[in-house]
Amino acid sequence: QYVHNTLQLNLGNGQFSEIGRLAGVHSTDWSWSALFCDVDNDGWKDLFITSGIYRRPNDLDYVKFLTGGNRYSPTKNLDSISNRTLFEHMPLQADINHLFKNNGDFTFTPMETQWGLDKPDYSNGSTYADLDNDGDMELIVNNINGPASVYRNNADHILDRHFLRIELKGSELNRNGIGARVSIYAGGQQQMAQLSGTRGFMSSTLDHLHFGLGSDTLVDSLTVCWPGLLEQKLINVKVDQTIQLDISKASTAVLNTEPGTPETIFSSVSVPGLEFRHRENDWEDIDREALIPANLSAEGPALAVGDVNGDGLEDIFVGSATDQVSQLFIQLPGAKYTALAAPVLLADRYTEDVDAAFFDADGDGDQDLYLVRGGSEEFAGSPLLNDRLLLNDGQGNFEHSPPGSIPLLMQNGSCVRPADFDGDGDMDLFLGTRSIPGAYGISPEQFLLENDGSGRFTPLPPERLGTLHKAGMVTDACWVDQDQDGDPDLVVVGTWMNISIFENDHGAFTDITSASGLGETAGWWNCIGIADLDMDGDLDLVAGNHGLNSMLKASVQEPVELWLNDFDNNGIPDPIISSYHDGSSYPIASLDELKRQIIGVDQIYPSYASYGGQTVTDIFGEELLAKSLKKQATQFESAIFINKGDGTYETKPLPREAQFSPIRDFLVGDFDKDGIPDLLLAGNNYSTRPSLGRQDASFGWLMLGNNSFEYETLWPAESGFSLAGDMRKMHLIEIEEEAFILTLPNNGTIQLFKHGK
Repeated sequence: QYVHNTLQLNLGNGQFSEIGRLAGVHSTDWSWSALFCDVDNDGWKDLFITSGIYRRPNDLDYVKFLTGGNRYSPTKNLDSISNRTLFEHMPLQADINHLFKNNGDFTFTPMETQWGLDKPDYSNGSTYADLDNDGDMELIVNNINGPASVYRNNADHILDRHFLRIELKGSELNRNGIGARVSIYAGGQQQMAQLSGTRGFMSSTLDHLHFGLGSDTLVDSLTVCWPGLLEQKLINVKVDQTIQLDISKASTAVLNTEPGTPETIFSSVSVPGLEFRHRENDWEDIDREALIPANLSAEGPALAVGDVNGDGLEDIFVGSATDQVSQLFIQLPGAKYTALAAPVLLADRYTEDVDAAFFDADGDGDQDLYLVRGGSEEFAGSPLLNDRLLLNDGQGNFEHSPPGSIPLLMQNGSCVRPADFDGDGDMDLFLGTRSIPGAYGISPEQFLLENDGSGRFTPLPPERLGTLHKAGMVTDACWVDQDQDGDPDLVVVGTWMNISIFENDHGAFTDITSASGLGETAGWWNCIGIADLDMDGDLDLVAGNHGLNSMLKASVQEPVELWLNDFDNNGIPDPIISSYHDGSSYPIASLDELKRQIIGVDQIYPSYASYGGQTVTDIFGEELLAKSLKKQATQFESAIFINKGDGTYETKPLPREAQFSPIRDFLVGDFDKDGIPDLLLAGNNYSTRPSLGRQDASFGWLMLGNNSFEYETLWPAESGFSLAGDMRKMHLIEIEEEAFILTLPNNGTIQLFKHGK
């Protein structure tokens, strides 16, 4: 159960993105009426929510009183307690009502204090109406055991803004025109409202529609779509008046009879033989580590593309979860695939492949395959976490590399990135490690493997890696010649990490993150890549982050923080995550979540009320926190980083839609054929802790570039790029000399898109 409000944004094709946390309207406690109305007449509908409960039956201390302490297995006998006693134990909970100003960018600002609605009460039903006929909407609120509240709107003489009121005269059987939709166009903006007799909690509204117009003094056009497929249009409508529209003056609507669907940049297609469904195994990290923000055991599947049999056609490897066989798909002439029976893959069905890469490991000219094993079910050191190097015989037949070819690392891996970092002509490897299972927050080892030319890999010693050795909880990496000296440098991202750059000096790596202008980019990064976005000849960075549609908000001034210590001295590290509210940092864990992880918390805080309002310093003390490992996140926006040509980068957050969900992968290309690079984004995370809420608001975004980096976002219905599921990987692939976009979700099926119809 998710205990927050939701705001469902209609994407226009039967899909809705839940953006309540990004919008800032997710938390209004015990809420009743929700009314959208433009109270300040600026042309954007604001949001009014009534709140308060006279007797709160789900107060956790009250539930504890009723059940004897365990609400899931009650032990208390209530037979001897009178109903009156039970009722009087139920706490009173007065609350202020909430009024949010619409900012016009999918976000809202709370204005109840500034606008005079901050008196606590027990409110439920509500409505709006222009009671004094001055062109703005008053709010009328019903209160339990008290008089109703009427809030006079003073916008008419405080703000110089205009309005238009529409009254509808419908047919004999629908006199008020219920269901009619009115669209107006003014100042380059469209507004739409539909007449409904009921809104809010057990409340009704007047039978007219109100439009705020801001500074616009003329409505360019107005269209009414009446029930019964009738339509009425007006042009050049004066503002600051009430107009009546009569269905008798409407005419039959002109329907679009053109066959087919609109042309889109992408279209969903299928290719015979390319069918695969990833099946994530049932495992919850949170059952073992109660305080982590999300499961780290659902990071797959792996996806790699390469020509494994030398026929000039691109083949596909898809990794699996535990108890599922990974698949190798061979492309055949005629735009079809066949799954290759690979005994070497069948033998490893109990491992989890989270990343993979085709590259020539042994210098024989064909594509070998490196498999990264991961997941949090097994502890570090388990043989099930041991990576694999599969050698190709040139015909697409794979076998395990000889013993000793790769080191036995046995970590929860995240990525593999081949590159010749030592300049000897063969491909070496960077191996990223996601976490230490059972010890969230501690930085695991990262590895650089040096190839001797024959496919035998040796890890570089820690002193050559420098701070890269334990850079953090790495999720992704890419190679780029940052210093233009001819050898590849390494860019690494991860959770609680900056966009980190490590300069390669003849195989020794030095952290130059701060010198590159990236020292305050710590986030929960998922992916990183390079592209020349500004077409100036150097390479810029694109990075997918946690996004802004989250209860957690991060900034340099008020970061989200991680405090890691064995707070209860039981030998298990305890990760305490805190975030700021009104200038103080509070743990995000509830008392129940904290009790599951830290022994003795219930002795310090015997009631939920005693725990409420406690800062992280109140709970653990300054001395203990000072001895803790501390990490922080200061940026949650997904962003691009423009190379300024002097070794430094300028951060530019991506448009608001890109912040609806975590970005897990992306592609860069000129998808609209205008000569300017565009971005294709995929994301979501279904594995977050329930108290933080699932992140599922992305269906894929196409962002069209321009010369000023002000990307235009095309929604799925406009672009044709419409994804379903908890996306993990994307790859560009060529089939019959045409480009396709291959996408793969966690616990879902392959989806394929073609450019155009």
